Amino acid sequence: GIVNEMADRIMLKQFLPFDLEKRMAMIGIYGANYKIAMLMTLFVQAFRYAAEPFFFNRSQEEDSKLLYAKVLDFFVLFGSLSFLLILFYIDIVQYFIGAEYRSGLKAVPILLLANLFLGIQVNISIWYKLTGQTKIGAVIAVITALITIVLNYYLIPEFFYMGSAWATLAAYFVMVLLTAIAGKKYFPVPYRWKKIGLYIITALVLYFFSENIITMLKPDLEFKLLLNTLLLIPFLLMAWVLERKQT
Repeated sequence: GIVNEMADRIMLKQFLPFDLEKRMAMIGIYGANYKIAMLMTLFVQAFRYAAEPFFFNRSQEEDSKLLYAKVLDFFVLFGSLSFLLILFYIDIVQYFIGAEYRSGLKAVPILLLANLFLGIQVNISIWYKLTGQTKIGAVIAVITALITIVLNYYLIPEFFYMGSAWATLAAYFVMVLLTAIAGKKYFPVPYRWKKIGLYIITALVLYFFSENIITMLKPDLEFKLLLNTLLLIPFLLMAWVLERKQT
């Protein structure tokens, strides 16, 4: 876990193809923009502290697995909405960091998505704690740590701190994938993966649509914020229809 969290900063210092001063400057840019992605991390951590006791307390109930599935639905819904809110209002959020660090804002969407997958992992990893199969969790953590190290090694010299951002996303995505596959065997929970995927894909599509429209129109800040606010409406309508249908 520590490798997945910290290896990027350590390896950037070693493998960026610049002199020490420029390396430290790029690490500073990456670290500052990681702080914006920490808005998603704070959401994940707050959820973790509440969710694990809740999962354990409900583990003996007959419908516990259905409850776990519903919790993941709502987590991804609010996580995807957080993703959109941060990126749609990035012109405001960017003031959390200094102007000299904002050249790295392009890493923020990747890091936000990575932390969303980390939150999904927090949800679905409950099975190996409930079943006592924590050794499987350890194996998955080691595999993803190796992925983090290998990808940073190859991507940093070519893509600099963007390589580290992509390595983080890849590691957490693989962690979710492996945990879900193993969980299906040892502790099957009827997670609604199609709906979960729909929330994430819709958020990504709306974000890319916004970016393309803004690139073409080059609107002023007020119009840009208005446009992005309007783009939240289809996501909220979709969520309302899906969750209403589910209930």
